[in-house]
Amino acid sequence: MADSYKKQLEMDFSDAAIIQQKTNEMNQMMEMYKNPAVRFGMTILEILPVGLALSILSAVILKKKTV
Repeated sequence: MADSYKKQLEMDFSDAAIIQQKTNEMNQMMEMYKNPAVRFGMTILEILPVGLALSILSAVILKKKTV
């Protein structure tokens, strides 16, 4: 995945400094993602808002007498 991302960066940007900066950012994210606590936190932040919105929406729909 990292190689694919780097190839895409090379196609999108011609400046080597930008490519290096984006590659460094990707490497930092990969290192952070190895930590189970960080991975759990990211998962919660991605899923929780959608689940909460769907739960509230279904509660409002199901609360009505006529559906």
